[in-house]
Amino acid sequence: MGRDDRLAMTELRNHVRSDSKLVELTAEAVASLRLMLDRLEHGKPRELPCAFETSPVLVFTDGASESDANKIGGLLLVDGVFRCFACHVPSR
Repeated sequence: MGRDDRLAMTELRNHVRSDSKLVELTAEAVASLRLMLDRLEHGKPRELPCAFETSPVLVFTDGASESDANKIGGLLLVDGVFRCFACHVPSR
């Protein structure tokens, strides 16, 4: 979002938060809203190129609390290799 889009959204948020049923917008806010609507209707989507040089690291975690025993653990996937970890969590 550009400056005008942020301004329009700020104006909208301010009015949504107010209890007033009647909303008066400044000329600048109206112009910003019109510009934002035009961009939404006619603008081309932005493309964000990205690439991973390495595989992402995936981490899955879980925890359990049973009676007096609290435990946490997890599974890591790094470069196609799974690794696991687990430990008890002290009460303090």
